[in-house]
Amino acid sequence: GHFRLHTIHAMHSATAPTAPPTKPVAASWDSTAVQNLIRHFGVLNIIGTGAVLIFGCIGLNLSGADVWNFWSALLFLGIGWNFMFIGGTTLLTDTYRSEEKAKVQALNDFLVFGTVAATALSSGIMLQTVGWRVVNLGVLPAIGVVLAAVLWLAFRRRSGVV
Repeated sequence: GHFRLHTIHAMHSATAPTAPPTKPVAASWDSTAVQNLIRHFGVLNIIGTGAVLIFGCIGLNLSGADVWNFWSALLFLGIGWNFMFIGGTTLLTDTYRSEEKAKVQALNDFLVFGTVAATALSSGIMLQTVGWRVVNLGVLPAIGVVLAAVLWLAFRRRSGVV
């Protein structure tokens, strides 16, 4: 039912109101600060760090069911999402001509937020049908593709191809 995640992990639903808004705070971390990190460390390093943080989130989710695991995982998820989203959007700006800007950014926003909406709406059903472990493991291929793409692009940039 209604507190299924708490039931799955033997947590009492009374802990939910005491949970800090870790993920929303981390995900809405000032984009100017992230842009400064991108300027300092490079966009591919920030996207890669975001992907590693998402891997960390999955690891925390699978390693235990304590409140600490959930809070820490949400922090990793929020910062990882923020780094990958802002980094990806920054990287996107290098791929189009100025006259294409509105169309490309609109398509990107549609794809990103459409995917977010679809996954958010399906996550409860997935949790009920396949369980917590499979939901978390299901993210691994997508994050693996992100890391592979970052490494590939970094290699191409170093070799002067891009």
